Amino acid sequence: MNIPVTLLVLFVFLPLSGGGLLFLFPERGRKILPMLFMVNSILAGYMIYLGFEERVVFSGSFGVEIAFDGPGFILTLMNGIVFLAVSLSLADRPFPPITLSLISMLHGTANAVFISNDLFNVFVCVDLAGILGFLLIRMGRKPRQVWSAVKYLLTANVGMIFYLLGCLQVYTHTGSFSISTLGDVPPVAVALLLTGLSVKGGILAMGLWLPEAHGEAEAEISALLSGVIVKVGLAPMFRIASVSSLAHGFLSFIGPIAAIWGVCYAMAEKDLKKMLAYSTLSQVGFAISVPALGPFYAASHGVAKAWLFLSAGRMPGKSIEYLQNKGVEISSWLPLILGSLVIAGMPGFALYSAKGLIMSSQEGWKLALLYLASLGTAIYYSKLLFIPPLRQGKLTGRSGSSDLILLGALIAGGYRVGSYGISQIFSSLSLLLSGIALYLLLRERVTPLLPYWQEEIDHILGLTLLFCLLIWGVFAL
Repeated sequence: MNIPVTLLVLFVFLPLSGGGLLFLFPERGRKILPMLFMVNSILAGYMIYLGFEERVVFSGSFGVEIAFDGPGFILTLMNGIVFLAVSLSLADRPFPPITLSLISMLHGTANAVFISNDLFNVFVCVDLAGILGFLLIRMGRKPRQVWSAVKYLLTANVGMIFYLLGCLQVYTHTGSFSISTLGDVPPVAVALLLTGLSVKGGILAMGLWLPEAHGEAEAEISALLSGVIVKVGLAPMFRIASVSSLAHGFLSFIGPIAAIWGVCYAMAEKDLKKMLAYSTLSQVGFAISVPALGPFYAASHGVAKAWLFLSAGRMPGKSIEYLQNKGVEISSWLPLILGSLVIAGMPGFALYSAKGLIMSSQEGWKLALLYLASLGTAIYYSKLLFIPPLRQGKLTGRSGSSDLILLGALIAGGYRVGSYGISQIFSSLSLLLSGIALYLLLRERVTPLLPYWQEEIDHILGLTLLFCLLIWGVFAL
């Protein structure tokens, strides 16, 4: 069996087909799934090390096109690490038997998106990921979880309608679904594709399904939503932007705006999990600001944010004020603080390296907005830095293993790609310390209030339509 076929089987077909078997044998799945995710992570990392690249087209010239390349392997590596950590965390908890089956299928589906280079295959896999995400969000069967799942499914499906219309436009003009043909298609086609993917990727108002879904879902599911499912929407955008100057220009324009927009809501939020969800909306803005660097930034953020959501699941409550007053056990406090420092830009970790690359590629007003967004990130994560630790508990069990895996991945990524010049370290630490100082200065004096009407489902759908018209109008100029 040649290398591309072997990779396709291990990355996609094995977890997809294994999902059905795991439904019948859930207890075996507790042992098998972590090993599968570990093998996927090691294999993706090895392919990155080798620099392996190859494109394969199945079923004729207009069939499924697979791109085994650096961006795809970076995201599949992230996918394996996040799912490995989540599967270890779930091992200590009771859950419905179908959960492991859904998680296995979601892993394979996400990998399929990350390596796909044709629009229709992306459509099928992104849509399937949406259905699996819907089932996982409602796993606890609480009323709020069910409604959040329905809201997510409705908005995701509307987004996919826009995307499918874009696919039809592309095929009409090129006779192919290959992303490689997008360099010469009408602006309306690119606008429709980007709008559909923006819903799943969590960009501006189209991502406002995120706060409620993340806030109501179980912690492990929130880790998958922010760590992986959001990246399912971003990955095709990065590929589209690599061949379409229209898409590249628009994403680089809207990215800094999205980054600062998410920061504003995260600073005003008092619920821990919802604050982490708004943080994701902001971090997505960083990722799309420089699409060529987007896969590395998205992967680094996916690992860090999954770690934070898993840590949030061990908290005695979701209110940040309550946690600041009561404190948490040090075994839960330490991962939360380290994860907060990682996303706030602490040197030595993968997200510091990714953010440095993004910032060094910007200039003018875009760079200014990203600096403001970085400062705002440090401010709202300072809320967590001042949660007092209680001298109880210790890092043990499967949860401790997941913490070590995620921490190790972030350190390895920072070591592999990091730039540790004095000026870069000084700039990062200055932003971090300035954010902490501003938080201490303003927390008792300023209580930001922002409108949340946009999160209602009819407003999300209406704003999505307006966003599509806006992109189309900008491209038509």
